[in-house]
Amino acid sequence: MKKQQAIALFHQGKKEEALNAFTELLKKHSHDADIHCHLGLIKEQLGDVPEAVKHYRDALDINPDL
Repeated sequence: MKKQQAIALFHQGKKEEALNAFTELLKKHSHDADIHCHLGLIKEQLGDVPEAVKHYRDALDINPDL
């Protein structure tokens, strides 16, 4: 799946599908700040704040300008 498709799932409110898509994308693109940021947003919305914070930190480590 492409990142744009995962983003579309996220914006459609399909959180679980988006989570799965971004998790798969992260396996191939672990240094993509945008993927980490979206995973943080999804995790936060699902109530997993510690994991959300981890992904936000990873995103900022990759791209401090976020």
